[in-house]
Amino acid sequence: MAIDSGASFMSSFYDTLRPGHDYHSVKQGNVIQRYWHAQKFGYMRQSVNITPEMVVVDVGCGSGAFLETLPPCQKHGVDHSVEQLAFARKLGLTVVQSEADALPFSDGSVDVVFSSELIEHIPREKGEKMIEEFYRILRPGGKVVLTTPNYYSLWPAIEELWSRTGPIDYRKIHITHYTRKKITNLFRENGFQKMRVKTFFLISPFLCFVPVLAKWVSVIENKLINRGALLWVVAQK
Repeated sequence: MAIDSGASFMSSFYDTLRPGHDYHSVKQGNVIQRYWHAQKFGYMRQSVNITPEMVVVDVGCGSGAFLETLPPCQKHGVDHSVEQLAFARKLGLTVVQSEADALPFSDGSVDVVFSSELIEHIPREKGEKMIEEFYRILRPGGKVVLTTPNYYSLWPAIEELWSRTGPIDYRKIHITHYTRKKITNLFRENGFQKMRVKTFFLISPFLCFVPVLAKWVSVIENKLINRGALLWVVAQK
């Protein structure tokens, strides 16, 4: 993940994680983790119609868990962690080390940018620069698909529970908190005028032990509820 000196704790923390941490969470985590990531990745992919000729970039790709699930295209991953990128390369993925606010792509050269749960880990001013970079590298009509925790929802309670019971204290590494209004304003201030901001996940992940019930509840959540735990932004240049 892209970081700076203002997030030294996060830097040292992620350096302690074993290579492939996020990949193993997706593949081998507990049932709620696996459901959470699988559903989230599905929502992100369905946001755009990816075709083989497209140039697609996953910013904050980690060890490649989401990048690997994308359909055939010219896909690239960007991350700060040398160890996680090394793991991604072993999966056969094309990845590069870079900061999120100085992306190694030419102006107007990318069709789609994905970024999943990165922006909350970096200071707001760095997040602003990151969104500005997304706008710069996108071709006209290109899209950003971004997710981040929704702090105007049950997320703070979920974060507190997971921080107290699991190996990661998210309260320390989530340093910038977004709501629907804040993330919308951030994209508008950095050039994006065409966008949709939705939410997903309220209680459905915690019902995943009964798949049919979880699926039914998730449909209702996505259609009727705008205070889900994760924000889902689709913005077009």
